Amino acid sequence: MVHDGCYTIIDWDWVKLAPPERDFWWYIQFPEQIAEINASFKREGFDYVMDTDLISYYAFYSYIYFLTEYIDCLLFNPASRPEIIQRFKEHFDENNFYRKNLYNAICLTRL
Repeated sequence: MVHDGCYTIIDWDWVKLAPPERDFWWYIQFPEQIAEINASFKREGFDYVMDTDLISYYAFYSYIYFLTEYIDCLLFNPASRPEIIQRFKEHFDENNFYRKNLYNAICLTRL
């Protein structure tokens, strides 16, 4: 984010220029948290409001990203197959965190 001509880094997993929604997608389950994040931005002088379509996009992206990571591990890391198979099954469970986020992403998207 840019404030007073300076960049503020909020992405911690790897260096990447991306909107804040990339790191806040997991809050899609908690609309009140999104509102609080927006209020925090305003209090700190950032003229920015979270875009629910972008949050939804990153929720979908993360679901697919982790799914492909599991597939990669199945193919290229035979020693971890039992654990990965279990995680893969959990990925499709209706109570799975990522799957719940997908449902909320669909509800929030203005398509």
